Amino acid sequence: NSLPNSPIIYIRHSQYDSDQDEINVRGTLGEVYEFISIPEQTWFHVSLNLNRTSDGDILTYYLDGVEVFDTTIDDLGVLDFTDCSLPESGVYLGTAPQVDWDDFNGQIDDLQIWDKSNNSTEIINYMHCSPTGDEDGLIGYWNFEEGPNEGEVLDISLNGNNGVITNATYSEEIPEQNCATSI
Repeated sequence: NSLPNSPIIYIRHSQYDSDQDEINVRGTLGEVYEFISIPEQTWFHVSLNLNRTSDGDILTYYLDGVEVFDTTIDDLGVLDFTDCSLPESGVYLGTAPQVDWDDFNGQIDDLQIWDKSNNSTEIINYMHCSPTGDEDGLIGYWNFEEGPNEGEVLDISLNGNNGVITNATYSEEIPEQNCATSI
């Protein structure tokens, strides 16, 4: 196996603005790399679900609560992000660590990582109504409200996976959430 033992997840816009955006999920044993189309100039919701079965690992991609594709790989292996000091390891939003042209120019709000596969009803629910932070299976939840220290983004889940945000410009123009419309 030629894959490095450094799991990574990234979603990024195409290099040449060619509407060939990318999702990459790499574990210690396998990798899923798919071209997608990400909307521009509008808010959208992305969900990646990994369901491990006896027939393989199934990665499903949802855009605004609608399934776009699923793909099966024999075994992604371990997706452990406890040591993100490894080269080309970690969770990246709007960029990939192995290139320098890939700077995201947009807005991100309300990132959630779960250690369970949410069904489409749950995805739509959390799209309209953020988690409280203590839900079963919630690994990390960042609402991108700046923490007490400049550049700090607080994990609202019970796990304390606080992060660092660089070159951010904060905006009040965020999508409204309406828990009354949740399913």
